[in-house]
Amino acid sequence: MATLYLVCAVTGGAILLLQTILMVVGGFDTDGHFDTDGHFDTDTSADIAFKVLSFKTVVAFLAFFGLAGMWADSAGVGAGRTLLLSLGAGSVAVFVVGWLMTGLAHLQAQGNVDLAGAVGCTGHVYLRVPPHDSGVGKVIVEVQGRRIECKAFTRGPEIPTGAQARVVGISGREMLEIEFVGDSLQDQTRTEAAS
Repeated sequence: MATLYLVCAVTGGAILLLQTILMVVGGFDTDGHFDTDGHFDTDTSADIAFKVLSFKTVVAFLAFFGLAGMWADSAGVGAGRTLLLSLGAGSVAVFVVGWLMTGLAHLQAQGNVDLAGAVGCTGHVYLRVPPHDSGVGKVIVEVQGRRIECKAFTRGPEIPTGAQARVVGISGREMLEIEFVGDSLQDQTRTEAAS
């Protein structure tokens, strides 16, 4: 059983670490999927609870099951009690992570903001937007007097973090199509290099 606990702790911990790095560095969400337009989407309301109680919670269960098992085993607790402690720790991790992710999903809800009002508005790119509809970034725009953060994609060149962008359309449930404000990103780069 000690080997099982070690494998679960290492596997769960490594996936949690990798997941965190990918979300911070690349804006990647491991529970996402592609919507009908082919864009990476993570916020369909019908199955958000199911998604939250899937990959992230399984990884949390593995990590805490393994850690609790290793701790109990090294403390000399009997095999049956070690298994019960491990299952309990994993189950608590599932509920805590599920509760946290559900809370975060509610914080991201846009309420009654009509995103159609964002078309034509200018905002700032919060998370870089990959080029030619190859991925999703994030943009902050003001709609109906509220500053909101939305997922965004572009059909043009990459739009870096901090750049100004104009909303030119809406795709999917809460995905904005944006374009760089100005003639082109290359012109902006040349201007910055010249000064």
